[in-house]
Amino acid sequence: RGAVNRIWQHLFVRGLVGSGDDFGRNGQSPTHPELLDHLARRFLEGGGSTKSLVRQLVLSRTYRLSSQAAPAALAVDPDDDLLWRARPRRLDAESLRDAVLSVAGTLDPRPLRGSVVAQIGDTALPGRLVGERAGDRLDRRSLYLPVIRDAVPEVLDIFDAAEPSLVVAQRDETLVPSQSLFLMNSPFAQTQARALARRLLEAPVDDDAGRGSLAYRLALARDPRPREVDRALDFVRREAAAKDTLIGRPAGRVTAWSLFAQALFACAEFRYLP
Repeated sequence: RGAVNRIWQHLFVRGLVGSGDDFGRNGQSPTHPELLDHLARRFLEGGGSTKSLVRQLVLSRTYRLSSQAAPAALAVDPDDDLLWRARPRRLDAESLRDAVLSVAGTLDPRPLRGSVVAQIGDTALPGRLVGERAGDRLDRRSLYLPVIRDAVPEVLDIFDAAEPSLVVAQRDETLVPSQSLFLMNSPFAQTQARALARRLLEAPVDDDAGRGSLAYRLALARDPRPREVDRALDFVRREAAAKDTLIGRPAGRVTAWSLFAQALFACAEFRYLP
């Protein structure tokens, strides 16, 4: 039951037993005890195969439900205990960082060889600085970032990565101003936004409208609405005109598209799965 609950929690945001760390008297009661028992039996009959259980769950009608809220159902069950819709899921810290690198076109998918700490080159640095430098500089998946005790890289820590010294069944999910400020002001976010801007400017499209549409498809996996394209182009043109007088036309356009890229990275739609 504990294993099944963890797998369910990973796929459906919240477990059938909300207190994944505590199945005892002090924990929460399962919302669907018969379902939990049924899945536990199927899990054992399948030889404890996680892959088989995941396949069963993701092919279910419940997993494929829309996240759209029906007013009548919302009035009866606002917490979705009865599983009548999909719960919006925020990208975890590692997935968010990987998504930023992927959209910017800077993600290196190859496995990392050797020690990240050794590659940074100064093992005498405090662990906190090593973690921060790795988070800003490493272009590989977040899987390869060093997790040093009391020194989780800022890009992971600020988006609720699990405390490495504890057993954590379910991560906290906070919504604090420092997260938006990180996506606006951190060296990591600014570097990746500039990389996305160059990717858009070098793309084989005919005009800025095509670049704006490409940016939405890369970042949000959808085509923009006409109003969104108009607002994006108006923003880029105003920012480019302002920057041209200060730093010149080519650099001004890169800066304008970089600011637009940062806006996409910082928007809620980028951070949440529907």
